[in-house]
Amino acid sequence: MLARACSGSASGSPDAFYSANGTTTPASGNLVIQSASVSMPNPTHYRLTIKVQNLTTLLVPPTLGGTDAVWLVRWEVPDPNGAGHTYFAAMESDAGQMPTFFDGETSSIDTTHGKFLTYPSAHSIQGSFTVSSPGTITLDVPVTDVGGNSKATLYSITGLTVTQSTPSSTGDTIFNPIDATRAFDFKP
Repeated sequence: MLARACSGSASGSPDAFYSANGTTTPASGNLVIQSASVSMPNPTHYRLTIKVQNLTTLLVPPTLGGTDAVWLVRWEVPDPNGAGHTYFAAMESDAGQMPTFFDGETSSIDTTHGKFLTYPSAHSIQGSFTVSSPGTITLDVPVTDVGGNSKATLYSITGLTVTQSTPSSTGDTIFNPIDATRAFDFKP
């Protein structure tokens, strides 16, 4: 099948850092986003690509808020019956180990209402990364994992890098934002 002739992309921010307790720590090169993009190589998959400054290592220093690193792309799909959905796809590496690739729908840590957004792994997906500088992360997301409508417009697509103290699979991990792209939309 031919790839659809549609794509979208956005560049990374000029600054990438971890900020806590009155201090700001510059990000390591593997968390500095150069760009994020989306395309549809076939009618049943989205291909999300994140380019970062340097992927010669997946290890992040603990001074950046934790040794678990996540590179992800998230987007919104409206729902005429409610608030809509926020989906994501990600690559995660704990302490520089071989990464896992997954997608899902955001969740939250609640008390009386949602307080912290989380990115729990719902489905394993195909993904890859280049051990290079700059480095590229590729995430192949089945449309059925993220709403099932291959004609839906994806709004506010944003590439992010985050750190955390525990893996996303725990479901209640509060992440530390490090870098983000500007938002963009994708209409298949």
